This record gives sequence, structure tokens and C-alpha cells, in this order.
Amino acid sequence: MVEQVLAIFTQMASGTAAAVGAEVGQAVSTIVRDRLGTTERGRTAISTVDTSPTDPAAVAELRDVIQAEVAADPHFAERIALALVGPPPASAPSVNAGISFANSQVRGRPIISMAGVSISNTRNVRFSLLAAALVLVALVALGLYGGVRLFNGGGSPEQGGGGSGDSATAIKDATLAKKIFPGLDSLPTGWSVRAGNPKEVKCGTGRAMCKDSLLDVQTSYTPSFDFDQAQIEVVTYGSVGAAAAGYAEIKRQNADFGSTPKPVAMSNVGGDESAAVEWANSPTPGITEATGAFAAVRVGTVVINVVMLDKGAGGTDLRILQSFAATTTARAQQAQNGEAPSAVMTH
Repeated sequence: MVEQVLAIFTQMASGTAAAVGAEVGQAVSTIVRDRLGTTERGRTAISTVDTSPTDPAAVAELRDVIQAEVAADPHFAERIALALVGPPPASAPSVNAGISFANSQVRGRPIISMAGVSISNTRNVRFSLLAAALVLVALVALGLYGGVRLFNGGGSPEQGGGGSGDSATAIKDATLAKKIFPGLDSLPTGWSVRAGNPKEVKCGTGRAMCKDSLLDVQTSYTPSFDFDQAQIEVVTYGSVGAAAAGYAEIKRQNADFGSTPKPVAMSNVGGDESAAVEWANSPTPGITEATGAFAAVRVGTVVINVVMLDKGAGGTDLRILQSFAATTTARAQQAQNGEAPSAVMTH
């Protein structure tokens, strides 16, 4: 599906979309632009393809971004699939499916004409027709219910339809929020969770990211070897908009931390938005580590901030940073989908 979407998008960008149909092309293009326009990487990919729709590098980057979004959000994939089907025809073929009772007699019995077929009007036939009609009504009702579930994400807002977007579930239960953190059964060999963690804390009133937040839960991890530690903060919000604002604030704070903050790339982290930065010489009292790194991620109504602290000056192991970020993001998505968080770290 991604290749088909990519072909449609590039054809729309270059003005050669007649082959795929203007309506389908416009619908797919709008869905992709709306979704990718929520992240800096997505906006850059779209802008580059709009400028150079035949540039292989630009097309490859757009492919990667679309693939990541489709993998992260099944509802985004469903919207694209529905758009690819196209609008229904203006008028469906006419079929004479009416039932009429004629006065014709076959061996003394009236005739029932149905969709061009004539059958005898007997008690058994009438009962059979009634049963068929009831089954048809039930099937129509089930079809309508299934259609509503398809377009509403398969569940009520309280239970969560899963994925991000405007209907993403708000996590209000601290017990569930604590399960978002990778536990002992999800950690690499040798790592441990610091005693008393995870713990719910009061989101500071002086922190801009705390505006409209519901929960602030934090935990700390230590390895068996004494060279670094990891801290993860999970903040939940009542809406995607509030979470997006909180993410923007923590991203801004991370980018200004330390004496030499430097953005770093992370791949396959998941979520709706993400950004990472390395730093040296912490300005925060109490942080004695020489170097460190942050990874901020928003997935639906949840914002995650991963902090890596190193005692040495050799730099942070970004593989561990990415693994923590990706695992916590996957578990946050599972929680919003109504599933038990079960993703485990791979590094």
C-alpha cells in the first residue's frame, strides 16, 4: 500500500495524477499531508517532494516517513485504504428485487413473483420468505454497526480505539501509567529498576509542559556496571492538542540544555513526534555526570522524556537511548489501545 500511496502522492505533486483518478489522488494526498504535517520530518519530506517530485532521495525519504506512520497508527492506514477504494458510483445498477402477488393460478394456487422468478404462494413459501427477510434485516443492521465501528476506530473513546490522532485515549489511571515503563522482565541483562520506582509525582507548576497534564510518573534505571543511568518521565494529557503542546515545550527545553547541545537522529522510535539531543556540562545542580542525552517522544496523549546520564566523558550510548525511547513509546501505544503494555527492550 505504501508504494501505491507514494506513486499517487508524487503524481499529484508533479501534476500527472490523471492515471489514478483526480478524486482518489486528492483524497490520498490530503490524508498524507494532514498526517505528515504534524511532524518536522514529515513537513520537510513533503516540501522536498513538492519541489522535486522525481528526486530519488526525496522520494525515498517520503517513503520512509509514510511507512513509519502506517506502521505506528493502524487508523491512518485504514483511512488511506478507504480513500484508495474511491467514492461509490453515482447510481448503483437497478435490480428488480420486488415481490408481488399475482392472481395467476398454478393448480389452484396464487403465484408470487420475486425478482423475475415466480413461485407458488403457499404457507411454507410465505414462512420461508419471512425468515429470509428477517435474516436480511439482521445482516443490514450488523453491516451498519460494523461500518460505524470501522469509521470510529473500533471502540468507544473511554475504552480507546488505539493509535494516535484526535480520538487517542487519555490515560488517567496512575497504575496503568506506571505499566508504560519497561519493567525488570523488559530490560537488558544486568539492568535494574531503582527502588521505589516507578513513582507518581506532582507535575511542577513552574514547568510549561505541565499545563493541562493529568499524570506525571517517573522511574530510574541503573546497569550492573557503574557508568551511566537512565531516567524516564511519562506525562499524560486529556487531549492530543495538550500533549502536543507539552511535547513542544520539553523538546525546547532539551534543545537548550548544557553547554554544547547537539541534535542527534533516532530511527524507528515510533510515536507521532520525536527529537533527541546530546549534551555536555549540565547546568542543573545535582547532575554530576559529564555528558548525557535526551529523547522526547509524543504518542497520542502521552509525552515521554528519556534522560541518559554518563559519568565519563566518552559520550552516551545512543543505542540504549533509542531502545529505551522505542520500547516506552510502544508500551504507551499499547496502553492507549486498551492492551497490556508488553514491548521489551531489544538492546
